[in-house]
Amino acid sequence: MQKYPNSHRATEAKTRYDKLLFEKKTRDKKLISYQNFAEQFPASPYALQVHQQIFEITTASGQPESFLQYLTAYPHAPYAQQARNFLFHLYKEWDEQIPDFILTDSLKRVLTIDKQSWIAIYKNGLFGFMDQTGTEILAPQFERIDEDYKCETVQDDILVLEEGVFSRTGKKLTEAGTEVVSIGYGFLKASHKNCTQLIHKSGLRVVPTCYNDFKVVGGNFIVGYRQEEVDLFTLTGRLLPVAGLTDVREIEEVLILYRLGKKVLVTPQQLAALADGLPLAEQFVFDEVVAISKGQLLVRNGAMEGIINSNLQFTIPLDRHTLTQTPFALLETRPTGTLVHGLSNELSGKEWHKVSYHQQWLLLSADGQIQLYHMPSRKMAAIKADSIWFEQQLAFVESDNNVKAFLSATRAIDIQPDSKVKFIAARDSVRFFYTENKNKRMVYNLASGEQMFTTEFELVESIEDYFLVARSGRKGLLNHLGKEVVPVEMETIVLNPEGHLSLLKNKKFGLYDLNQHKIIKPEYERNLVTLNEQYLVAFRNGQYGIVGWDMKPVTPFEYDEIVPWQGDWIWARQNRQWILLNFKTQTIEIDKVRAFSWFKKGSGENIVRIQRENFFGVLSSTLGMIIQPTFHQVINLGTPDTPFYFTEKQVEEAGIYVVIYYDAGGRLVRRQALEENEYDKLVCDAN
Repeated sequence: MQKYPNSHRATEAKTRYDKLLFEKKTRDKKLISYQNFAEQFPASPYALQVHQQIFEITTASGQPESFLQYLTAYPHAPYAQQARNFLFHLYKEWDEQIPDFILTDSLKRVLTIDKQSWIAIYKNGLFGFMDQTGTEILAPQFERIDEDYKCETVQDDILVLEEGVFSRTGKKLTEAGTEVVSIGYGFLKASHKNCTQLIHKSGLRVVPTCYNDFKVVGGNFIVGYRQEEVDLFTLTGRLLPVAGLTDVREIEEVLILYRLGKKVLVTPQQLAALADGLPLAEQFVFDEVVAISKGQLLVRNGAMEGIINSNLQFTIPLDRHTLTQTPFALLETRPTGTLVHGLSNELSGKEWHKVSYHQQWLLLSADGQIQLYHMPSRKMAAIKADSIWFEQQLAFVESDNNVKAFLSATRAIDIQPDSKVKFIAARDSVRFFYTENKNKRMVYNLASGEQMFTTEFELVESIEDYFLVARSGRKGLLNHLGKEVVPVEMETIVLNPEGHLSLLKNKKFGLYDLNQHKIIKPEYERNLVTLNEQYLVAFRNGQYGIVGWDMKPVTPFEYDEIVPWQGDWIWARQNRQWILLNFKTQTIEIDKVRAFSWFKKGSGENIVRIQRENFFGVLSSTLGMIIQPTFHQVINLGTPDTPFYFTEKQVEEAGIYVVIYYDAGGRLVRRQALEENEYDKLVCDAN
């Protein structure tokens, strides 16, 4: 090259020289060699190949720190954008804040687009998509779209169409006829003609060869399944040299390689080292691996058991013993006795003849003595007992013919010889119990052991801090002091969805408010419905009206139906028509409404579609009339929280439909005239 620079063979010599130089400098295929080559020979024709190796090896662990490390070292390298794309979807998967420095203009555009919902449009015989501002994001170009895309706004970040799969930016990811399934972290399984490939939502073909299935394991690696063969890839698609795999799984941040009938435990860092040419560490090989607690794995080899943590360090070495994890401690059972690990120094190292546990209690026996240990407080409750038994959270200790019920290590109740202990039923967790002696029932708080009150009523159920009681087939309610707040004379007491108690007596209905401690005596023909803390909907003499908690009428009983709207406003039906009425001032905001249906119903904003005569509109409890009732059809294509309205007016004589789209605030964003056949293609069949 130096001696004959003008020779017609000089180019061939230069090509051969570059190849030999690359092969010599990177013969060991180590990361450091590729990094040195990139620094020393930035103009080499092999620079792109070298940077690919640097990118794949640096990020082989699949952890975000590795991608950040690559971007810090090579912010402008050929693979920097790929690193940003992978990081972008990793952060999205975890729903974490994406660092500003990785957000390029294109990724910022993706974020902006993802926040928007897309709506199908139809023009000139083709379908397209617009956003909620009316801007066409994908111009009409598709002959057919899935029916679901017509029925509601599109929230997905990919569009599956007959022409192929498209990203929300309009980039075509796959060819026509491809089925895609998201497996998380920005990856898609793309299946076409019995070939499944792995692609990334950024458009990269991560694994272009054909497999039967893929999965992401631990958020760090890709597993490819092909007949009996299992391959392991990095997130960037680099094949890791691990032979004989039948599966790969992740437990407690440890990766388990199912290989040759065994389970090999490795960390992500150890697997990543394979990409840099290091051999696979097979130091931890077991027959069985089971997660028993956060960061702790029970491992077995034959009759040997041990505990290993997420850093692959033994906390209890393999031995011939049986290990049992309880919520508070680990029990190690040997042929000679049982050890208790991780609870307290008082128990540590001592071998017990027998150990059993029940909820928060340990029953320990050694040297002929039975002891009771309270695990949450890490204290011994009783050191000498004749017998111990358990019910719910209580531990009963009999000693010297005396029985105590222990709630904790320091709180116990003496149980009389002829007393019975019973627990009060509850809808969620049992919170109270009572002792019964000669029809006297002493109620206790199960958590604190506090003695609450004594009653002769039958204790049926606890509802928050109240007690449903009964006597002679009649029911009533006591408060936490045992005071009768609902007389024990009701036929039925039922907790309704609003959190109040519906009362029934002599076929009349009443109500008790558990929060306000107010009662309405059973005097009405149907269940009462609360409007707010002050007023209720009641039914008397075949008509509805509004009453206060003092049972005084606020409106006449003259309505066929009343539906709460907001504040002092109600929907009232009379003579087959609805009015929107302020029941305090008797002001009517809207009348002559034939029907209404809910778009959104909640404690904040309420939205309904109203019908006046044969026309529809939209009314909001906070924004007022969003769309005037002048349309033949109104459909909410959006969600209850983010509505987007499709409206239609038909010009029957001309066979034309005028379609108008409105955003959540009632702003017109698109108007279009469609012929009948076009309208039929655009409108969802379900609507």
